[in-house]
Amino acid sequence: MAGGFHLDVDMNRMLARLAVIRARWSGDALRQLGEFAAAQILADSTQSFRRQADPTTGAAWKPSKRAVGAALTAHKRFVMGKRKRDVSRLSTLQDTGRLRRSVRSGYDLGVAGKLVAWGGTTPLVYAAIHQFGGRAGRGHAAVIPARPYVGLSPARAEAISAFARKVLAEAAS
Repeated sequence: MAGGFHLDVDMNRMLARLAVIRARWSGDALRQLGEFAAAQILADSTQSFRRQADPTTGAAWKPSKRAVGAALTAHKRFVMGKRKRDVSRLSTLQDTGRLRRSVRSGYDLGVAGKLVAWGGTTPLVYAAIHQFGGRAGRGHAAVIPARPYVGLSPARAEAISAFARKVLAEAAS
């Protein structure tokens, strides 16, 4: 996946006995679990743009220079009476919305009990640099801080484990 990235969530750690009991699960139960887990990752990733924070840790993103500049310009326009409302928050990583709209999640539980989710459908060339940080730009002169936007919060990880236990109980009966 050139320019994109993927995130592996080890389902065996979330539910320690998953590797042992996978043989008992029907294909439908595994599909239900995969779809639920992928939806949880997508929901957390979508919320990360609203909260302007890492979905896994909740740590706020460092505001981008573009977002700070846009907020200052909008505030000046408000003070001059050319804008009806003042700026309520910065919008880092949301200039055009392409990055937010590009986030997709999917699942593959066929190999070693891992759920695989990925970001970027095109994939966007700049998706990985925003997720992981690093050097970018002409001559790699700009240092971009990591602003993780794809991830899974501890609460949603627990919800996936609870859903897995529920599906397993239904499949066993």
